Amino acid sequence: AHELHTPLAALKTQAQVSLKTTDPEECHLHLKQVIASVDRCSHVVQQLLTLCRLSPETIRPEHFKPVNLAPIAAEVIAQLAPVAIVKQIEIELIAKDAEYTLLGNAIGLQVLIRNLVDNAIRYTPKEGLIKVLIMNKPDAIILQVIGTNAQGSGLGLSIVEQIAKLHQGSVTLASPEQGTGLKVEIRFPIPKKTATLSWNIHI
Repeated sequence: AHELHTPLAALKTQAQVSLKTTDPEECHLHLKQVIASVDRCSHVVQQLLTLCRLSPETIRPEHFKPVNLAPIAAEVIAQLAPVAIVKQIEIELIAKDAEYTLLGNAIGLQVLIRNLVDNAIRYTPKEGLIKVLIMNKPDAIILQVIGTNAQGSGLGLSIVEQIAKLHQGSVTLASPEQGTGLKVEIRFPIPKKTATLSWNIHI
């Protein structure tokens, strides 16, 4: 339910905007966005059905392939952008290396990140800032989602912990080093991987 709520909320927002628009061209544009949101909702349903079939008891080697975490995070942030914009929340993705490749399941990792970012949007006050940081360490990839001044965690951590467990990872909740809020850190053990390209995304 938590996983489906966000794309459905975005769909509702776009439909409401379409109803208030009197310009036919603008209305057409918003309706195209509604169709795109329906497609995303269908995709989420398929992801969840696939994820339900993944467990430590049923997992098979073909479910895990080399996956770059940064593009997955960028895609999730783009999907959640309409909800963040309504609350005037800025989302910043910070990934200094070109690759953050681990052996994993792309669907599960996408669901994990969506849960974390959606939770941060829910509990970060209006005009707040959310940071998504990905870092390469010698023996692990670190994913952090920080909601500045977030007042709660309301997090369905079970799905996050389940996906992390499937990847031999760990979940830690803490306060940010600066200011107040909530920092969720996922540590994924990986083979060594280094790169030099630096890039930031702001929404």
